[in-house]
Amino acid sequence: MQIDLPCAVNSWHKVMVKLLKAFNQNPTLRYVTPFMVFSLLSLIKDWGNPQSIFWIYAAKALITGAVILYCFRGHWGEIGGKFDWCAVGLGILVFVIWVLPEILFPEERPITYNPNVFKSPFIKAAAISFRMFGACVIVPFVEEILWRGFLMRYLIRQDFTSVSLGTYTHLSFWITAISFGLMHSSWEWGVAIVTGILYGAYLVKTHNLRGVILAHAATNLCLALFVLATGQWKFW
Repeated sequence: MQIDLPCAVNSWHKVMVKLLKAFNQNPTLRYVTPFMVFSLLSLIKDWGNPQSIFWIYAAKALITGAVILYCFRGHWGEIGGKFDWCAVGLGILVFVIWVLPEILFPEERPITYNPNVFKSPFIKAAAISFRMFGACVIVPFVEEILWRGFLMRYLIRQDFTSVSLGTYTHLSFWITAISFGLMHSSWEWGVAIVTGILYGAYLVKTHNLRGVILAHAATNLCLALFVLATGQWKFW
């Protein structure tokens, strides 16, 4: 069976043009698609041998990164805000809140990501690097864009881009914070809901979505460094 390469390329180009047009015309797709792609790719994490999870995660992070770039092409201005040291401080505070219960009352938790299964230092370093890239760059973006960039405004008005970032209503704020928390593992629900409240409160106070993404990134970076320093892989 022969493949008509020029025809295939042309068909692919038409599909991509249609997708880009859809992202331009429908902001909901822009804000939801990266999270959905990341979540769907997470479903295949148990495929293959125990070492394959690392390369599946690497592919998931890279693919989601490409989807982010494609979805927000020409729309980066919608992600309002700026760098804020207070956001970094908030991220560090959330990290402390996140790990403190497990430090005070340690319990055995399932470990799904432990790069010590690799004997090669190079491969182990690559696995750790991809995990940190996903945790500190991709996850903060896709989660904050979805929860506080999209849902928190969509619950106020379906035409959510007409709602200012950080606009507060009781319903939108608390549903978003609780939904964010419940998307985590059950043993993380308490601290995750508190985290959702703190990130949401920061956005209400500052209207700085980039700051919230930065805070989330700072939390995950601190957590990654903590895991690497202590070997408590259950946090990954």
